[in-house]
Amino acid sequence: MLILSLLICSVLGIYNSQDSSTYSNIDEVVSSHLSLDITVDFNRKVFEGVSIVTMKTIKDNVSSVFFDLVGMTIS
Repeated sequence: MLILSLLICSVLGIYNSQDSSTYSNIDEVVSSHLSLDITVDFNRKVFEGVSIVTMKTIKDNVSSVFFDLVGMTIS
């Protein structure tokens, strides 16, 4: 999955100029607030809940936000 993600990002030109360890577009948007309401189920080894991220654009005409999410199932 990681190799596929790297290939897709490379083909689409998704990268940033500040941190080579992430494919997030941190040079276009910044997080200003994170709200978490989660429950931990240790038996199933899962987190369930809601995350709300408030973000601010720092460049014009930003149309997408990319999060680094490897090995997670988010629904």
